[in-house]
Formats: sequence, structure tokens, C-alpha cells
Amino acid sequence: MANRFLGEGTATAGGKTWTMRFDMNVLGNLERLMGKPAMSILEEMDKGQTPVETRRMICHQMLIRHQPQATMDDAGDILSEDAEAFFAVLKGAMPEQGSLQPGKPHAKASESR
Repeated sequence: MANRFLGEGTATAGGKTWTMRFDMNVLGNLERLMGKPAMSILEEMDKGQTPVETRRMICHQMLIRHQPQATMDDAGDILSEDAEAFFAVLKGAMPEQGSLQPGKPHAKASESR
């Protein structure tokens, strides 16, 4: 069975290709770092109410699984240069509203561009 909270994809920024992963570890880290439920953070993003610093933090958490050396500045570069990839990974990991079916387990962000 596919895990609905797992999505992977790549982004290009700063002349590098970065692998991003969105899963339960990212959600747990966000809760710990931000002091509120991860789902409320994602709901805020869905409504377009997410501060830039929050988006950088989410992107950074998505990077560290495959690139432990990634910095917040790297996350900011991705959001500046390839935000479509960031959102494609999030969308690929989350089921559509009203659907009981899981999202694609391995979204390929580059396909959305």
C-alpha cells in the first residue's frame, strides 16, 4: 500500500540538483520546530497564508533526508529558482481533497514544468 505522506522529487537551484522528500519525518520535525500541528501548517499553505520563513523551513526539512548538509539558504534558493518543484512534491504526497486515495508516492517534480 502506498504511503500518502511520502513524496519525492528534484529541484534545481544554485547549479545543483536537489532531492526533496516529504514524509512523516518532515511533518514531525515541523511540529517540533514550529510548536503547532503540521496539518495546521499545511492548511495555512493551502490558503496562501504561509510566511516565507515557514516555506523555507518546510523546504529545508524536505532536503535534509538526502542532503544533510543543506542549509536554510539552500532552501530559499530552491524556492526562488524552482518553487514549482517544491509545490509538486507537496502535491504529489498529499491526496486530493475529498479523496480517500493516497497521493502519488514518488512525484516527479520535473514532470510538472
